[in-house]
Amino acid sequence: MLLGFFEHLRKYRVPVSIRELLDLLSLFSRRLFFADQDDFYFLSRLALVKDEKFYDRFDQAFASYFSGLDDWVGLFDDEEEALREELLKHVREASEREISEALERYREAVRDVKEKREQQATEGESGEGDSGDSGDSGESGKHGEGDDGEEGEGDDGQAGEGLSEEAEEGERGEETDTPQRKATRVWLNREYADYDPDVELGTRNLKMSLRRLRRWARQSAELELDLADTIHCTAANGGILDIREVPERHNAVKVLMLLDVGGSMDDHIELCAQLFSAAKSEFKYLESFYFHNFIYESVWHDNERRVEDKLSTWHLIQKFPRDYKVIFVGDADMGRHEIAERGGSVEHFNAEPGEIWMRRIQDEFRHVVWLNPVPEDRWQDSYSIQMIRRMLDGHMYFLSDTGLAAAMKYLMR
Repeated sequence: MLLGFFEHLRKYRVPVSIRELLDLLSLFSRRLFFADQDDFYFLSRLALVKDEKFYDRFDQAFASYFSGLDDWVGLFDDEEEALREELLKHVREASEREISEALERYREAVRDVKEKREQQATEGESGEGDSGDSGDSGESGKHGEGDDGEEGEGDDGQAGEGLSEEAEEGERGEETDTPQRKATRVWLNREYADYDPDVELGTRNLKMSLRRLRRWARQSAELELDLADTIHCTAANGGILDIREVPERHNAVKVLMLLDVGGSMDDHIELCAQLFSAAKSEFKYLESFYFHNFIYESVWHDNERRVEDKLSTWHLIQKFPRDYKVIFVGDADMGRHEIAERGGSVEHFNAEPGEIWMRRIQDEFRHVVWLNPVPEDRWQDSYSIQMIRRMLDGHMYFLSDTGLAAAMKYLMR
């Protein structure tokens, strides 16, 4: 079972190795649990998965592999011979007699668990029968009169202890071992779906991904405590506190973000809004402008793209220094003529092809990338995406955690 589960995890692209499998087997040898699916889930995830971003893949693999399996006690009942062969194959140093003894011990443990469950079920049924019978005897003695004529007390169970439904004020005895209902299976909740590095970015991991693009500098007017220098100066001052402060560190990376708006990008409005919000909080030096489909002779300050908000692309190139990192955001899905021809724009007549303006931006700025919200497996279906990707020397990245990490790594060169 474990070997099959191990291979199943690899099919779901969970990066597990023999080292993790040996760790799980080592935990098994310590008998931390027995025939409990929930315990096995948490224990195996602890041993096999080393990064929370793969938790969702693990949950999917676990649900797929163990689908419909509720009786863990009988897991190997029909597969003991297969298990025996696996043990003989992978444990060369163990003799057949030792393996047979191990299997026999396992079967005995299974029988013990089954007998215990049957016994608990039998006791529960007999307990219900006794509580029903006690109602009659309690009725005959309920506030009845004794032999001497005095008022007596019955045993109807109204103030007694036990598990009967009729015991209104009863208490569960400590010796009772009635099994409780299981909670919802956590691996079906998909709580870690947003952590997967290959899915589109969500609010949680956008900032974490953009944080990879950082270069610290002390250029702020605000001060912060310099703990190391404070300790050194205090010691040199005979123990009298000498507080030292330095300018607060800020991310010195400068980003120029150009976002495609309108048309097919309406399907990605929420994701682009989240990306822009995360970038605003992460980068002190962030400038943003808007375009439609592709870059031409003008961009806009506002996403409504009013005429009075236009800014010449020449002005954009001359205004910002070369150390700005340029990030285009768009689906890059358009007609070939919109990139390669004069008058190719769908909104106005462009005197020069868009690819010329893209080349000018690349000549001016050292690092230019394109973030595409369209999944990478669909890029081959669009000629314009392939054109832009070639123009950028392959520096087009899917808007996922993995893609954004690769883009930030390139921009930091």
